[in-house]
Amino acid sequence: MAGRPKTDIQPDLTKGIPSQFVEQGDEQIIQPNNQNEQLKEKAQTVFNQKTALIETVKLPTRGLVPNIPGEITIRALQRKDKKKVLMTEVDDILLALLQHVLVEPQNFNIYNLLPFETKYLLYRLRVLTYGNQHTFKDRCPYCSNVNDVELDLNILDVKEVPDSFKTLFDIGPLPVSGTILKCKLLTEGERAEITKRAKELKDATGNDAVEMDMLWEARVVAINNDSKLAPVEITQFLDELTDYDSEWFMEYYYKYEGNYGLQTKLNYNCDECKGRVESEMPSIYTFFRPTFKINIAE
Repeated sequence: MAGRPKTDIQPDLTKGIPSQFVEQGDEQIIQPNNQNEQLKEKAQTVFNQKTALIETVKLPTRGLVPNIPGEITIRALQRKDKKKVLMTEVDDILLALLQHVLVEPQNFNIYNLLPFETKYLLYRLRVLTYGNQHTFKDRCPYCSNVNDVELDLNILDVKEVPDSFKTLFDIGPLPVSGTILKCKLLTEGERAEITKRAKELKDATGNDAVEMDMLWEARVVAINNDSKLAPVEITQFLDELTDYDSEWFMEYYYKYEGNYGLQTKLNYNCDECKGRVESEMPSIYTFFRPTFKINIAE
């Protein structure tokens, strides 16, 4: 029978979990052992008192980005939140749920956050609502064995931005043309608006590449210090780059964007061939639900 390989990061059972589960001002640390039972007992207490579990999450940008707070307080997801969101037409169900559970700052728009911040908040919301344990299946690249990989979502690495972090940054000189591109990180709101407009244009023109073009037109704000270019001129310029420059530029952008927040690369030993496997955490969109087994008595 196949075992369950674990990731490199192991919990320190003597220190507890480094997140806060807060109810009416009383802090409680839930230990990894018997976590499911303790979470169930805590949920029952909360249900009886008609209060919600809450957690204050420190964002990876640490308050260094204008109009983005250093921390955000969220509460556990409730059935009424899902009902309301599912009965409404929204761009992204999980982001809409995240907006519903926002406690502080009041009236803050989740769509003003950068994607790596909302990603981290969604992981914290998943832990707060459903617990910190998740097991996913991953195929070994050496022997093709399908492993059950266990994750403790409480102890994943989170990388904060440095003091020098900027959402506006230069890429280049590009290796072939020597071009310098000034780029910006897009907020969730900017990306959602582009996706919405691109769908309308795609339906009208049949151009399947319109969303990709619009995203890069928004990400590139200047070429060789020329910031007065029209969006179509930016697309034309990027289309005429050598593919070497194009690939180099996009790889740089994606690495800069993905360098911060929750670190999703994993390593574990295959339980069949014992080979060292490098893998990636599954998207939060694939397991934003509780994990449990229910046995129905015959």
